[in-house]
Amino acid sequence: MRQFVTALLLSGALAVTLAGCTPKATPGGKVPNMEGKPLAKAETGKDEGKGGAPAESGAWKAEYGPSDAKVVVECFYPMEGHDWVKALNKKILDKYPDEVRILHINWQTDEGLRVLEAEKLEPCGQYLVNKKVVVKKNPVLGGWKDEDLLKAVDEEVHAKYPKKVSMVTGNVVVHVPCGLAGPFGDVRARFAKEHSDIKLTARIANTLVLRDRIHEGEGGDVFLCMGDIELDPLKEKQRIDLASATTVATTSLSIITPLNNPGEIRGLKDLGGPKVRRIALGDAKGLSVGKQGVAALTKCGLWDKVKDRVYYVKEAATLKIIVAEGKVDAALVYTSCLHETHTPGTKPAKVPVRTVCEIPVKMYDPVKVVGVSLIAAKSPEAAKRFLQYCAGPESHKIFETWGFLQAGTKA
Repeated sequence: MRQFVTALLLSGALAVTLAGCTPKATPGGKVPNMEGKPLAKAETGKDEGKGGAPAESGAWKAEYGPSDAKVVVECFYPMEGHDWVKALNKKILDKYPDEVRILHINWQTDEGLRVLEAEKLEPCGQYLVNKKVVVKKNPVLGGWKDEDLLKAVDEEVHAKYPKKVSMVTGNVVVHVPCGLAGPFGDVRARFAKEHSDIKLTARIANTLVLRDRIHEGEGGDVFLCMGDIELDPLKEKQRIDLASATTVATTSLSIITPLNNPGEIRGLKDLGGPKVRRIALGDAKGLSVGKQGVAALTKCGLWDKVKDRVYYVKEAATLKIIVAEGKVDAALVYTSCLHETHTPGTKPAKVPVRTVCEIPVKMYDPVKVVGVSLIAAKSPEAAKRFLQYCAGPESHKIFETWGFLQAGTKA
């Protein structure tokens, strides 16, 4: 059998001979290096040295994670054209950077094939966790999902590190502003599938209400904050871990009017029109929506003309209310607030206002949604894992569906 497979390897025909093993085409034909723990070695028949990156071609084995890890995950897949394998391996290492070691073995090389035969495995894709076969082939042909492998890794880590793992599990209390309830609900549902050992409990209220509760000593683990200047009092009081602050999304600003649009506003410049009596903004000193609203009006040359018509509010949520009631002719609001729900897991509520336009972000700084751990957190490690997840690509996609812009950088 080995002679036959080796012959196919030499002829270059194996990739199309075995079902489920044809490498998927990628732009440029390259596979991005996986981030995570430094590699022990990437083997190509010669030692690459400590900390070397895996070879893009010709490598038969790449090792990730600490060499003394008690849980060893072996995956038998080609190095090229299998980005989903690298992404899945990275997900495992991000969750268990000290407990798991991953060996990515390219069985389409002579050396990799010998290992495959020694393990008495079938040609094509396999995942083993501590020598136990978990999944075969790929998620489509093999009928398995990422969660199947992640669950098997979770169980093995729990078995090998019962005390250590128990320290990073638990209940994470998250302070969630009303405007973030929608995306939080979807992120929580997705997070639960991959982190069954952590329960997320939400405390929902307006941003400043939550901020003030934390300022006065209310407990919890994570604060998802709409805006960055809103965090200043917590920084002064040393209630938050500044090193953990991560921008998980951003939001733009939009102009809204009552449904009958009495000011006949069709764009930003129209805010200076003769029929516009009152324009509502958030408090420019305490609310990011107000600060950036002033910046936008200044950038377009309108501020001096309209500043005497501005009516300031102390809560961002008040802006939509007074516009819907016709108390002002227009307001500058978070675009994401036009798609919000106050109950996680439910669809956005329809807002009884007219959306005129989204203001181009080149005229101001998009407002950050900042996730941060509390100093008083009872589950700091679990909180850290949740914040890391919020800054990841899956969470970014969720936030975008709720009207947010993408972000994932340090605040």
